[in-house]
Parts: sequence; C-alpha cells; structure tokens
Amino acid sequence: MNLRAPILIADTSTLLNLYASDRFEDILTAIAIPVSIAENVVNESRYILRNGQKEMIDLQPYISKGLLLVVTFESEEEESTFIQFSQDIDDGESATGAIAYHRKWDIATDDKKARTIFARDIPDCVCVGTPDIIKHTAEFFKWEDDILRMLIQTIYIQSRFRPQKNTTLAEWWNGYM
Repeated sequence: MNLRAPILIADTSTLLNLYASDRFEDILTAIAIPVSIAENVVNESRYILRNGQKEMIDLQPYISKGLLLVVTFESEEEESTFIQFSQDIDDGESATGAIAYHRKWDIATDDKKARTIFARDIPDCVCVGTPDIIKHTAEFFKWEDDILRMLIQTIYIQSRFRPQKNTTLAEWWNGYM
C-alpha cells in the first residue's frame, strides 16, 4: 500500500468493513501510520450486522490505545469544503474528504462516487479501499490463505462488502470468497 501522507483518514463504510473483520486491531497496527476518522464518521458508525443481529460497535478501546484518532473540523475552510462535498456525497465521505483536502492526508474509502470526486478535487491524495488495506495487512502478518479467506468472508457476511468488479483488487478479493 503506497500511502504518501502522514495520516490515513477513513470514511464510514470502510471503517465498518474493517471493524467487521474481527481483526480491527491487527489492521490498524499493520497500516503503520495513524488512522483517523472524522467525528461525523463516529456518529454514523454505530452498528454492524453480526449473526443476523445489529450489534453496537465500540471504537473506544482502539481510541484509548492510540490506534484510532477522532478528528473534528479545525477551520472554516474545512467546514466549507465539507458543505461543498456534501452536495454530491454522504456526510461521512464529505467530512473525510474535507479534512484530507486541507490537511493533505490520504483517504480510505470504497465509495465509487467519492473516489471519483476526490481524484478530481484532491489529486495529490492517495485513495485506498478495504481490499487494499486487507491485502496489506495479510502481507504484513504473513497470513495463510485460510485465515485470509475467513476474514474476507467475515467482512462480507457482517458488512455485505464486496468490491466493485472494475476495482484493482476485485479479482484477488473474490478469489477468497
């Protein structure tokens, strides 16, 4: 994973996908740079589906360990950019993009529309998605195929995530489904 910024900021869906893996701490550790989320994302990230039931997520242990940072808007410019992005994409992606734009951070998002907007409006930003992060984590920990297969299937079951067919790692990901 070729990140360029000192911090990676994740949007709601990517955060929930990674949390649903049951290996969230390993994933945050493997990324090797601080991972942050906007306060808007915290407010949107309340539940995952586990065994057919809504389960409240608890980010506090990861925040307490310093593995996950919660950030808020620091300027009127960030808020203005948030409003601008909100015209086209959801609040979680908008807050993530606004903060990344002004702080020159990289972004973790799987949202196709958000990626298109960020590529246009934040050209120096690197956007990664759930498959990039999971592949990187698997290589970092040298996971066997059976562990990786179980993790990818867990993400699919608990967050219904499957990469879009035309994304870079879709074939790799689907090979473990």
